[in-house]
Amino acid sequence: MWVFRSDAASPEAKMTLPTPPAPRQSTPTARAVRILLVLLTRGEATTRELARAVDASVRVVREDLKLLATLAPIEGRGERDARVWSVGSGFGVRTLGLLDRISLQLGRDLAGFLRGTSLEQSLRDFAPLDGVPSRYAAHIDRKLRILSEPARSYADCADILDTVLDALLRERALNLVYRATGGTRSFDGLTPLSLVLYRRALYLLARLDGKPETLRLPIERIEAATLGPPIVYPDDWDPDAALSPWFGIISGRQVDTVVLRFSAQVRPYVEARQWHPSQQLAVEADGAVTLRMRTGGGELVRFCLEWGEHCVVLEPPWLRDKVLSELRGALRLYED
Repeated sequence: MWVFRSDAASPEAKMTLPTPPAPRQSTPTARAVRILLVLLTRGEATTRELARAVDASVRVVREDLKLLATLAPIEGRGERDARVWSVGSGFGVRTLGLLDRISLQLGRDLAGFLRGTSLEQSLRDFAPLDGVPSRYAAHIDRKLRILSEPARSYADCADILDTVLDALLRERALNLVYRATGGTRSFDGLTPLSLVLYRRALYLLARLDGKPETLRLPIERIEAATLGPPIVYPDDWDPDAALSPWFGIISGRQVDTVVLRFSAQVRPYVEARQWHPSQQLAVEADGAVTLRMRTGGGELVRFCLEWGEHCVVLEPPWLRDKVLSELRGALRLYED
């Protein structure tokens, strides 16, 4: 791997590194992210300089640095406002190779659907390819392209997202007003567990009052959010164990053995992906392929419908009946 380094002590290097502007939001999490980016791009900065960079008081920045110290290996030397802060060796942009930087660039572009939030603003100001020779960085936006796809917009709930992130990182309870299917609900003392990205949409996984049930709340349905008291983040929480039984983000009533038969025409597309951790594929004599997996959830119906005439549900009966009902309903629309 090629590695490009810049000398942190070089005046020229410091002059060419931009200082990210202050974020739109001023929550502790947003400021901590911005402070980290300032230190990564500048190399080092005093407490007073960091306060100016994030448009906050020195006292507030001191508290933000305490939060940041739990997330990244930052180091300080000196006293009070003149204390100089830097990111520990081995953690920083300067130690990254070319492929690392390109990966970060792709990650930043993938987060474009978060436009309007402090997360996207911080990533947009971060330039992973700064310092890379132009012969390698030239035309990178055309050589590596991300095709846009349907995504949810979070510009109207940026404050909600910031509050959720604050609660997760600072281990605080959440009080929410949530727009459910049957009407508005209030959750007080909710324990936030994970923020999950699925199909370019964000979901909060949380528990209420120590109950074992895991709530899956789309962020855009949260109408109001405030921080509650400190909580003890549960040691037994395993997001993979909570998500893996289900096909997608939405849970179901039970896990079943699901058997789907795909025509030979779409076999290469079925074999090319892993649809579920439990899946087993079997090729039949006529070239068709059978997909067997242990899973559940309402998103299975949409998955089967996407394949049209090339997918037949063999098991379980409830899934077969639901897909048939959807197909008959769609056919009636065309007959009318």
